[in-house]
Amino acid sequence: MKSLEFVEHYQINYYVVVLPLVQMLREAQSAQSNKDFLHKLEIALKEERETEYWLEILIESELVEKNKFESLLQETKEIGKILVASTRKIKDKINGNLSS
Repeated sequence: MKSLEFVEHYQINYYVVVLPLVQMLREAQSAQSNKDFLHKLEIALKEERETEYWLEILIESELVEKNKFESLLQETKEIGKILVASTRKIKDKINGNLSS
């Protein structure tokens, strides 16, 4: 039973958090300009925030086991921090505050 729970948790982690963000970041790699890249990163950040919101709802409503989903929520928040730092850096580059 525990192995099935692990698989279910892993699948949720992979399908809910990882795949959508990987798809968006791959699309960002094909950006036609720095502004286009920034736009795609900002979309990924919005999706991360929405995912974070829904994970918090699931945890607070006790629809899922808190101990299994807290780590997923933390991972999501870490991805958000990376995206925020990346968007700040590309904004600085666009505004000429950062060398190429």
